[in-house]
Amino acid sequence: MFKGNAITVMPIYAELSTQETAELLNISRPHLVELLEQGKIPFRKMGTHRRVLAKDVFDYKQYIGVKQC
Repeated sequence: MFKGNAITVMPIYAELSTQETAELLNISRPHLVELLEQGKIPFRKMGTHRRVLAKDVFDYKQYIGVKQC
């Protein structure tokens, strides 16, 4: 915040839509759906809608950050 960077505060068990998840990961929604269907990020379906826990998004983001190093 001191450097002018934006921050987001949310509960780790918040359920996110695929669009919200894709925006957090800075990827396209279709690519996110591929990752979900491949089992790389856990999700649940509510009817035809996929929901992803914020915790799982942050875990995946940390995993790909470590993997790229």
